[in-house]
Amino acid sequence: MQAFSHCSEAIDACARSRRFAVAYLRSDEKPRSMHIHDCLEMYYSIAGDRQFVVEDSLYDATPGDLFVVNPFEAHRPVCAGDGAHERIVVCIDPAYLRALSTPQTDLSACFYRRPPGFCHRARLDGSERAAFTLLLQRLGAPQGFGSDLLENGVFAELMVLVNSLYFDRSAQLDLPGSRRGDGRAADILAFLNAHITQPVSIDAVAEAFYLSRGYVCRLFKEATGTTINKYVVARRISVAKRLLAQGCSVHEACEQSGFGDYAHFIRAFGQAVGVSPKQYALISRRPHVEDERMEI
Repeated sequence: MQAFSHCSEAIDACARSRRFAVAYLRSDEKPRSMHIHDCLEMYYSIAGDRQFVVEDSLYDATPGDLFVVNPFEAHRPVCAGDGAHERIVVCIDPAYLRALSTPQTDLSACFYRRPPGFCHRARLDGSERAAFTLLLQRLGAPQGFGSDLLENGVFAELMVLVNSLYFDRSAQLDLPGSRRGDGRAADILAFLNAHITQPVSIDAVAEAFYLSRGYVCRLFKEATGTTINKYVVARRISVAKRLLAQGCSVHEACEQSGFGDYAHFIRAFGQAVGVSPKQYALISRRPHVEDERMEI
């Protein structure tokens, strides 16, 4: 198994192989903007402190933290300091994970079948970190005859571990402080998501919090690493992807996701997803879409 040094390389490799790809990253990689992609993602923090924005939540990300993100969730890691930040990103093709699953064991459950109040972050203790990293190391070990089957077996074992971290002890995952629920930036995130399918402006946000427009923009950018406008567009595209995958027309997806301008929707969607909304609707084959909680 080849290990990549850039997240974009792993995403492309995953799309080509239709299996999975792993990237080992350091802080010298250019930070990605708020984005979505068609692969499932596991983000594991090895060293250094960051924040991690997923949809409407802003999390602290410290060593040993594991995040799971599905193809409909806009997300972005945010630098929290000047120190080095090492992390591992695993990109997974949804169809590959579905093929490894059985009627009894859905290995994609942590990405799709989530209970109310689901927390994207699991904090691994020492033994869990060791088990997780050992399985990642074993992925590159099989060679020769039967190596594909052995690798599939190791990857299935990895996903059993990850799902157990999120569900076997789910009551422990959303303890107070698991999200950055305090502070104005988190309140602004909540406000934006409450109005994500409605017309919302920076002036409206500033007015709602009795702050100046400039201060709101600086506060949000410092906390999330992106602008309010870019965040809103990314979130609306993630909503539109869900709608298109569930069978909505392009016009319905545009209207229901909060885009007031059809031409802007077509352009923004194409830039973010890589294909037009119509093309995405035609080729979209998402497991368990009908079972996802539509949180917008």
